[in-house]
Amino acid sequence: TGVLGNAPERHPFHRFRESVDLGDIVFSEDDVRAIVADLKMTWDGASYKLLSRNCISFCEDFAARLGIQRPLPAWITCLPNGFTGDGGKDPSAVEDQDCGR
Repeated sequence: TGVLGNAPERHPFHRFRESVDLGDIVFSEDDVRAIVADLKMTWDGASYKLLSRNCISFCEDFAARLGIQRPLPAWITCLPNGFTGDGGKDPSAVEDQDCGR
């Protein structure tokens, strides 16, 4: 699977930057565990793509399944979206996006 668990704000290879509040959910802990179990089936490691199916797109999928309506902040999504064109902008215009924050 490409979905692994870690303690909040802890990962052996990545440095934590900050939490991003996306709002509240109405699911129970068991509901969330079931959603994560389903995500493990659809987000296998072999399907990973650096710019189009990555940790950011996983977060967007997870948030959507949780009923989160608020999009991830542009400073998170701008680099991969700029390169893939998913952000609706010219991929060569990545520098126009607010990636530096």
